[in-house]
Amino acid sequence: MNRFALIFPLFLLSVGCRPQDCKNNDQDCDGYADSVDCNDADSEINPDAADNVCGDHIDSNCDGVDGYLENLATYYRDTDNDGYGNPDYLFNTYCGLPDSYVTNSSDCNDFSPWINPGATETCDGLDNNCDGEIDENCPVDTGDNYDE
Repeated sequence: MNRFALIFPLFLLSVGCRPQDCKNNDQDCDGYADSVDCNDADSEINPDAADNVCGDHIDSNCDGVDGYLENLATYYRDTDNDGYGNPDYLFNTYCGLPDSYVTNSSDCNDFSPWINPGATETCDGLDNNCDGEIDENCPVDTGDNYDE
């Protein structure tokens, strides 16, 4: 057998010979010519690719921006896991809702799951429902011990 017949195919593979279906200046064979493909060395990057890998800073769909950079959101720490966040502890991210964070900042006491805007006010000297009032609608003790 001819040595050239064995070595030449290996040589073609080593220099990056492209399959026959790569046409029209499409170096990565993804179906897009280099005139519209923003990275014609990577077949995963082309105008129809999903741009959904958070934090990769790669414009996968050739629209000029990393897809996650278009969707900055603010989340708030929910230490007591009552579904209401602390306005003093916010986190901005492009990557979706982090664990122990929520989308609202309406908790007035993030250390007690029983104190939040959805709680029922009880007569205990606390603002249980975060409305800025303490013990509203509770009987007022006048201290005179006079019963009618």
